Formats: sequence, structure tokens, C-alpha cells
Amino acid sequence: MHFELAGTSTIRAYGATDRFLEQNADKIDKSLEGFYVNKVADRWLSVRLELLGAFVGLGASILIIVTAVQNEEAGIVDPEFAGLVRVDIYHID
Repeated sequence: MHFELAGTSTIRAYGATDRFLEQNADKIDKSLEGFYVNKVADRWLSVRLELLGAFVGLGASILIIVTAVQNEEAGIVDPEFAGLVRVDIYHID
């Protein structure tokens, strides 16, 4: 498939091909700067949110274990229920 952009023959006729290629490369680089910053910010936020979710799960697990151990003698919370709650925490979407 062959196609020609409007004006390319004029650019070639005046011998300005190198100048236009350089300008085009500069414009592409400028255009990609915003995309790069956006992707970096996206990855930064993604890692932080996953880390926060892991700490919330860890905190909930520790709280369940501490509560189960403290209340095991009184029979208030049985270990099976604590395990079920623990599994349920990680299945919340």
C-alpha cells in the first residue's frame, strides 16, 4: 500500500526533508512526554494502593488472631469463625 501525504513532494523539491523529519521527531517526543508521566504516575499509584491493601489485610488478620486468642477461653469467638472471616476478607471485591 502506497500513500503520500499532501505536501511531501513540495518538501522534497525544496530539499527540506531533513528539517521536517527533525521537526516531526521533536513533536513526537514532546507528545510522548505527557504519556510517559501519566504511565509513571499510574504505576506509582497502583503500587501504593496494592501495598495499602496488603497492610489492611495484614492488620485485619492480626486483629482476628488476637481476638480469637483472647476470647477462646470465654468461648465468644471460635477459631473456625476467625478463619472464615479471614478468608472472607480477601474475597471482598
